[in-house]
Amino acid sequence: MSDTSYTDVKYIVSNPSKTGPNLSTNTQDTQNGDICVNPVQPNLPGGYDTDWREIQWNAGETFDPLKGRDNLVWDNANGYSVGNWQQGSSSSTAGSSQYAVYQDPQNGNYVYKMSVQGGTLNNQQIATAKNFGTAYSFDHPITLTTDIAVSNIKGSTGFIEGGINFTLQFDNGTTQYGLFLQIPTFDGRGSPVAYTSMSDKTKIIYNITGKSTSYIKVDNPSTSGVTYKATIDVNQALKYAIDAIAKAHPADAAALKDLSHWYLTGVYYGIESNGTGLATDKSGTLTVANPQLTYDNSRSLNYSDLSSTGRSLSLTPETTGGAVSNVVIPGKQVNIIVENVGTDALGAIINDYAKSIAQYASANTLQASVLTSGDNNGTGTASAPAEGIITDAGSYKLNGSYAYLFVGAMSGTSPNGRVTIDGTGNTAQYVRLISDSAYGIDAKFGNVGGQIAARAGNNNIDVSGSRQNWDIVTGDGNNTITGGAGTNMIKGGKGQSIFNLGGSNNYIRSEGQDTINGVQGAIDTVSLIGGGATATLYTNAAVVDLSSNNTIRVADNSTVFGGTASRITVTSGDATVVGAVRDTISAAGNLTVTHGADLNLSVAGNLTFIAGTGQSTVSSGGGTVWGAQGLNLTLSSNFGSLFTANQPHAIGDQYVDASRSNASMSFWTGAGNQTIVGGTGSDSFYFGTAFKGVNTSHVAATVTGGTGAGNKFGMLVNHTAGDFYITDFRAANNQFFLYSYRPANATEAAQKLLNTATISGGNTSILVDGNARVTFLGVTDLKLSDFSIS
Repeated sequence: MSDTSYTDVKYIVSNPSKTGPNLSTNTQDTQNGDICVNPVQPNLPGGYDTDWREIQWNAGETFDPLKGRDNLVWDNANGYSVGNWQQGSSSSTAGSSQYAVYQDPQNGNYVYKMSVQGGTLNNQQIATAKNFGTAYSFDHPITLTTDIAVSNIKGSTGFIEGGINFTLQFDNGTTQYGLFLQIPTFDGRGSPVAYTSMSDKTKIIYNITGKSTSYIKVDNPSTSGVTYKATIDVNQALKYAIDAIAKAHPADAAALKDLSHWYLTGVYYGIESNGTGLATDKSGTLTVANPQLTYDNSRSLNYSDLSSTGRSLSLTPETTGGAVSNVVIPGKQVNIIVENVGTDALGAIINDYAKSIAQYASANTLQASVLTSGDNNGTGTASAPAEGIITDAGSYKLNGSYAYLFVGAMSGTSPNGRVTIDGTGNTAQYVRLISDSAYGIDAKFGNVGGQIAARAGNNNIDVSGSRQNWDIVTGDGNNTITGGAGTNMIKGGKGQSIFNLGGSNNYIRSEGQDTINGVQGAIDTVSLIGGGATATLYTNAAVVDLSSNNTIRVADNSTVFGGTASRITVTSGDATVVGAVRDTISAAGNLTVTHGADLNLSVAGNLTFIAGTGQSTVSSGGGTVWGAQGLNLTLSSNFGSLFTANQPHAIGDQYVDASRSNASMSFWTGAGNQTIVGGTGSDSFYFGTAFKGVNTSHVAATVTGGTGAGNKFGMLVNHTAGDFYITDFRAANNQFFLYSYRPANATEAAQKLLNTATISGGNTSILVDGNARVTFLGVTDLKLSDFSIS
């Protein structure tokens, strides 16, 4: 019997989840009121815990301790059992029961599961093995914490219930009581049923129910299989029992409230069923792990210290999953633990593998085998698939059907070198492969589809012979992946990998300095996460550049999103670039660029540059530039371009230098302050353009027409107010215009405009419509022929 101290808190018994999995069993007989223990001990691999035992009552057959390894069963959370015992059937009058022990893949702790169905008080328990006597009195706190879960509650006849129970005795030298204190954790009928038996002082039974406790609501399917951290304040539970006993035996009421004469003698986890001998009788499973029973010798308690409304049992659901966890998958009647599996794409495939294969392991139809180097013949079917397990380095050829493949460690054996898999002869329609080997794999498959997760090493994966769909994820090695003609979803880690894409739909997530090679006719969607990658794609490509310094080649009808300091080349046709920063972009055809900043653009065809900003350089055949705040643009156009200073709802200061352009240009200034230099062609400058949603309280522009052909400067009707400056009006045969005014007499209208002229400091200013001032720098000789009003 354990009595481990931690400062003044004693652990009364051991934790069988740490010291199991072997617990002694009973024979279902008693002698002089004591349980008869089977002298034969179980022989499960692991330790022996003498503080706890497994107990059956009213079962049709007693478990044979030596047969726990004869029929291991699968559990989705814990994998194959370490041991398993089963007896009876659902239709027998004695009912059926099962006792199984598992090992938690997350921490290696043992988990104990008890299942019952039907019978007459068909009962299973995990109980403390010895009577504690008078060692632990209730004038000090006694607490039990444990993990419990209830699952697989089924059936419509009979009943099933379970709980955590305690045996206590009261002895003050003159008066003795025996108490079976029951704390139900679930009841298949709904709420736990209150029950008391008070007539015999030595055999009092009292159930804790109602608001003073908690229970698992098994009629709510969402609770099935959920692990709860249960905390039982045994002193508080005793308080409620004392109150009930005192009412039944008032003469002893005062004595009963002396907690120093109450002693804990045992603890029982139990599940019990009562049935009708039908297959419809209710059944269920109670899972128990990590029981920790403590006695706090540092604190003293009196009856008056206990609450009249305190909770005896508290249940808190435990969170699962987390950022990293271990995943258990079935091997050849043993568990394969894939450690430290995250929630990323690799983890998703590994978890999908585990969930998919679990249904066959649970049904005992999985054909698992350890493969040997050379030819291997799988005999899997749709209902009984084959799993091939590779634990040694070498070359493996697959014939027949293998739906599941695992490369890595099992039972302490793992590959000590590279593994080559020739799966071209595999006939399974869908293949799942997990490689957990640090040496990597070479794997090739034929016309099948599937999922591959290669967690470690440098891997070479070839599905070029497939017309089916593949989902392939690798770790941080230097991998080579060759896709097929189906839809390929490929994700690489942080290495330097090569992705050779197939001729259909490809979805690529590149997290390293990878090389991505597309093919003609494919539709590719590529995300560049790591930076420094090279993607050579063709038509209908979409590239999401979420990094920097990438080299991207696309063709007609393609779009590139984002990127910083990357180099983009459009080899043919029309393409779009959105949100690039400091990129160098060239296009053989037409290009649309939206929300770019600090770009270097070279476009043979027409450029549409929308909401551009920053220090940008543009060389294009022609096109339109829609500026935005902070644009500093050097513009060269061969066939003419249009610049508008602001988009609707935008305002800002902008600078445009088109002095290298020899084509005719149109420049439209708007809200904010713009400075524009024209080229050698015949350019047109429009002042005071009003856009929707723009604040026009501050409008100004300074423009230079440039040398060469004559330029036109002017306004449209309904222009904004503002101050506008022309620096070189006399440099060429320039003219000032007003469009859409439609005057009755254009000459008289021009004269009226000229009459507003004022000369100051060698410059002449005119006032248009009373709110727009236009200043001709260095000009003092404005005349009617300088104006055109239409």
